[in-house]
Amino acid sequence: MTRPTDSQIMGNSNPPTFTFMGGRMSRPTLSQKMGNQTFNEACQQIVNELAELVCKKQHDYGHDNINAFGEFGLLVRTNDKIARLRNLYGKEGLTEPRIDAWKDIAGYAIIALMLDRDWFKLELEG
Repeated sequence: MTRPTDSQIMGNSNPPTFTFMGGRMSRPTLSQKMGNQTFNEACQQIVNELAELVCKKQHDYGHDNINAFGEFGLLVRTNDKIARLRNLYGKEGLTEPRIDAWKDIAGYAIIALMLDRDWFKLELEG
């Protein structure tokens, strides 16, 4: 499955959707992307989406999975995602879109920063 271009998405009234955290999430169309007027706003939107994803996954996994192996465990998990991206370069996966691996890598980076600051064990809200 090849990734559609923005022009293909814009011409389709039903853009592709992907399973995301138990719900459905549409890939943003060009018009949705243009809602950000600056690079800074687009960056902040992505950071907010990643923070929400990391918190949802933290709710499901808890602290123990990361605390068991710490930073080394994050390196292994990140390596798994990089291997997946290498294997799928230029194509989509059968179980989830490639972009999910990038989101996971970004999430691991956030967790690494939290471990470094000794914030990872903080209580999760909600």
